[in-house]
Amino acid sequence: MAYPVGAAPWFVDNQLTKNILLLSFDGLDAPVALIDCAHLVEPFSRLCNGWAFSEISASDIPPFMTVSKIDTGYRIDCTPLSKPRDTYEPEEYKDECAIICAMIADLSTAFGRFNETVFSLHCAGLMIGQRLVVFPAMGRSGKSTMSVHLTAAGARYFSDDVLPFFGDDGHIISLGFAPRLRLPLSDRVDQLFKDFVSRRGDLANKRYQYILPEDDKWAPHGERASISAVVLLDRDPECTQAVLAEAKKSEALKRLVGQNFDSNLDISKRFQRLHDLAGDVTCHHLRYAETGEAVPLLFEAFGA
Repeated sequence: MAYPVGAAPWFVDNQLTKNILLLSFDGLDAPVALIDCAHLVEPFSRLCNGWAFSEISASDIPPFMTVSKIDTGYRIDCTPLSKPRDTYEPEEYKDECAIICAMIADLSTAFGRFNETVFSLHCAGLMIGQRLVVFPAMGRSGKSTMSVHLTAAGARYFSDDVLPFFGDDGHIISLGFAPRLRLPLSDRVDQLFKDFVSRRGDLANKRYQYILPEDDKWAPHGERASISAVVLLDRDPECTQAVLAEAKKSEALKRLVGQNFDSNLDISKRFQRLHDLAGDVTCHHLRYAETGEAVPLLFEAFGA
């Protein structure tokens, strides 16, 4: 069965609508539907570097994501393909920045679900010199702020949140999404950071702001690289001097295992691949208070 634009059997507040924009993304078998909110394409496109998508008139497969304009803002509905069935509920957001945040999160998740050999790492990743360094997520560890500051200092940005990891060959790829800072910014950030955010800041609301890396410092969707180092972030406001030290590979492995998700691969295969990865890379622990103190240490360690 084909689902043509203007006659698609999806309900919005129990009413059929004709204002449907159907988008096909490269690498995803099912499309995305925008209902009464085609205007989101323009700001979304600014934040997405190189992931090709196009408008289609029909699809034999229902959309895995439907974004709808409602009276109070926007609603996003995703199939269990992109979210676990037992945790999924439709979500509502008040502004463009918030709904696009949700779209980016669900597209990032879906990429792993649509690709059989991929599992997702909840990590930031940047090329510092010739080495791809990843920063596994840890609550309020500052990986997005670190990503933006490293980019401002000359690193090549891959991701501040999700890195698809190919279990068959050990490469990660860039999804191409811009980094997102949590607001308000610390009043202790240095001038380099402030100037970069002022110059490259884009879509924002009261909670978040997206930052657009310069073209030559922003890995587009599909660019691959091999992980060279894992850095475990420990943001401590009481820290008086940033310290980068060697970390146990077992500690890095534990963090990576805890930050992988959304995969069609068997869990034992994922563990083995991450075990092999931890054995192949250098592992480090970074304790710091502000990114301005930490960025020079990272360039000194990896930028040669």
